[in-house]
Amino acid sequence: MEARDEHPVRVVLCLGIRCRRRGALRLLKVAQAGQGVLLIRARCLRLCPRAPVAVRYPIGTWYGRLTPELFGALLEGRSDEALESSVVFRMADSVFRPQIAAKALPEPESDLD
Repeated sequence: MEARDEHPVRVVLCLGIRCRRRGALRLLKVAQAGQGVLLIRARCLRLCPRAPVAVRYPIGTWYGRLTPELFGALLEGRSDEALESSVVFRMADSVFRPQIAAKALPEPESDLD
C-alpha cells in the first residue's frame, strides 16, 4: 500500500528576529486558523531584508514582505496580483544552464621538460 501525504502543500514560515519584528507572529495566528496546509516554523531563512518571509512547497516559491492578508492568500493557494508582487524567488525558475561557449583551458605548463 502506498503512503499518502496528508499535507501535499507545506509552508515554511521564518520566525527569525527581523521577521518577528516585522509581523511574523501575526502571520502565525493566520496560519493557526487552519487551512489544511502543513506549517513549518523556521528559526531564520536568511532573507531578512524582505521580512517577514515564507516559502511554499512543493514548488518552492519564496515570498517576502508578507502581510496577514497576503499570507492568507498564500495558504489558500490563491494567486492574485498583490501576492505575485511579493514573490522573491521561484525555485522552478532557477534551472542550471551551463555556458555554451566555454573557453578552452590552456595546456598546463610542465616542469618535467
